[in-house]
Amino acid sequence: MSLDREYDLVVEEAVFQAAERAPSWANTVTPAPSHIPGAISVATYNIHRCIGLDRIRDPARIANVIGELGADVIGLQEVDARGRRFQNMLARRLGAPAERRAANAVDQFEYLAQKIGGQAVRGPTLRGPKGAMTTALITRHKIAAVRQLDLSLSAREPRGAIDADLEIGSRLIRVIVAHLGLRVREREAQIARLCRAIQTGGAPDQPVIVMGDFNEWHLHRSTLAPLDERLGHATPVPSFPARFPFLSLDRIWASRESLVTHLHVHRSALARRASDHLPVQATIRLPPPK
Repeated sequence: MSLDREYDLVVEEAVFQAAERAPSWANTVTPAPSHIPGAISVATYNIHRCIGLDRIRDPARIANVIGELGADVIGLQEVDARGRRFQNMLARRLGAPAERRAANAVDQFEYLAQKIGGQAVRGPTLRGPKGAMTTALITRHKIAAVRQLDLSLSAREPRGAIDADLEIGSRLIRVIVAHLGLRVREREAQIARLCRAIQTGGAPDQPVIVMGDFNEWHLHRSTLAPLDERLGHATPVPSFPARFPFLSLDRIWASRESLVTHLHVHRSALARRASDHLPVQATIRLPPPK
């Protein structure tokens, strides 16, 4: 056995030991509000590559925050798509503990999908200045179909979205998880692509939920107006930065036949440390099946 392989096994063992200490979704979740017929709980969360405000990369901490949410469907952004061997080399030379090296090496999508349970979809893996990242969709419901949306523009950081159909009760619910760019013109083009995808895909009466990090911070010149016109206004709630949130970067929409209620920012003590964003959560009352 090579030294590299022996080290990999040590890292994997430390990762799974950390996973055992983090509560599973099945044990911590609270169901969607039972007093609202046909309601589901959804959330969107930019996990910042599992790096908290203390600059520690801790996937188990992010899994704990997701457990606090108890959502039926959650969309994640900035999921680190591969282990970071260079950081591990430095960590090992600096004498970092095995848990820290394990957190650097883990594929965060695989870790969170296994820890949280249910069904999971990995978005397109995109390589940018921060390394290889992806979006993710994790749900307790059956995933019937998945489409990948490319939102990348030339000369800009790559972006993408997940477009999936979920079987909820006797209906197919369309869920889109997106992460848009930082510049106004970039977001305008990406919103146009999203609107075309919503218009051309799925049945005309299919309920649609759109959520993610849309990086819209302008108060009076919103690039999100086309989505508001198509799906109904998404009430902004401040989710960034986590310590003192005042920007509404993370949004949730539902098609007009649905009703978004109980929209709030999850502000637990753990969530305020785990990422630079806070999770945004909503209850969505779906229309009765036709």
